[in-house]
Amino acid sequence: MMGPLPKPKWLPIRKRMTLIAAFRSPGSSSEPSGIVVCADSQETVTQYDQHGNPYEVKVAVQKIEPIHKGRVEVAIAGSGNAILIEVFIERATRILQAHPEIENLNQVRDTLERTLKHFYANDIRNCPDADKEVKLWVLVSCPSAMECGLLVSDYAVLRTPKYPILNGIEHAMYYQTANRLATENITLPQAVLASIYTLTIAKHTSHNVSGVLTVAIVTNNGIWMESPNYVEQMESRLASYEKNLNQIFLTCADTSVSTQSLIQSLNRFEKEATELHREQILSQVRGLNLEQIAKTNDPYPKFPLGTSVIFGTDGKFLAIEDPEHKPDVDAFAEKVSSIMGSPQAYQAVTLYGKDGRKAVLDFSGDEVTYSGDLPVSEAAKVFFDHVLLWSRKANEGS
Repeated sequence: MMGPLPKPKWLPIRKRMTLIAAFRSPGSSSEPSGIVVCADSQETVTQYDQHGNPYEVKVAVQKIEPIHKGRVEVAIAGSGNAILIEVFIERATRILQAHPEIENLNQVRDTLERTLKHFYANDIRNCPDADKEVKLWVLVSCPSAMECGLLVSDYAVLRTPKYPILNGIEHAMYYQTANRLATENITLPQAVLASIYTLTIAKHTSHNVSGVLTVAIVTNNGIWMESPNYVEQMESRLASYEKNLNQIFLTCADTSVSTQSLIQSLNRFEKEATELHREQILSQVRGLNLEQIAKTNDPYPKFPLGTSVIFGTDGKFLAIEDPEHKPDVDAFAEKVSSIMGSPQAYQAVTLYGKDGRKAVLDFSGDEVTYSGDLPVSEAAKVFFDHVLLWSRKANEGS
């Protein structure tokens, strides 16, 4: 005799248990402004065994998703019911594609807010899941209007937040970390580091935050997704400083340490931090190729403005951060002399002005070519400043 039919199994429930952090940089006359958003890549999926008992599986997903690139650029991030988040992303993509005339932040907000109301009235209402909570972030760049912004959802309303802001596992410790790092004049590169550090703390203290970190940079000129390799390097870079910083912090506050011992500790810290910082600048430059140097499209500088970069036949780059910085000059004088000694020893030289503009002198062809947005007169000054300095160093050594 046939037994009773098994109970129907529930479909998996996907939930984005996550942490997303956003920092805003006000910029300045010499620094770009923008918004940085960082998210982890873990999603929790509730599965059911053959007896109907639930268990959780952790999977990796990208939680910041670029959805539109036209007169405006839009990306969406969210926490909560993963299927509902994807439904809204699909609706938002369709409506933006249907309205290519949209060109400013207010138009994006009003259009997606109408979509959000329809989403709540239909998709959330008809969703069979018990947990229908969603929290949406809309990243917007409007190059033609020279605007950018982050819009966060409060039910069917999109609003501009105060920074820094978190979404997901909003533990007090993560807010304290973010607020401590979010200084009034934080630069865009520092905002990237602050967002990564906040997520790194969460990865070490919460089983719901894990995986590769995704970083988006939103400026008036577009939305950039930072490369995973660079984000991983930044995690490592932050960790390399933290131990020494914690030690010097305790030493400064310890009244049992003599003033002379404190001075020695500070001097040692200064030397170690400076050497580490310089090595990380050089490592950043060495990781580039000629095309990346010539056609960089980064929204913020990754090594100091005014740096001259020399490319040799061995495929390696050398960087002179500042011709007036004597330790750098001493370290590079011998290498520069050997590279610049014959025309066959180098292929191209990239020169950076103080305002971020650059020029590339390419010696690899039959004729020397010049490209870039740095005027020839300014490029010549940067170049010959270095040449004179190298000459002076060579004469001192003879």
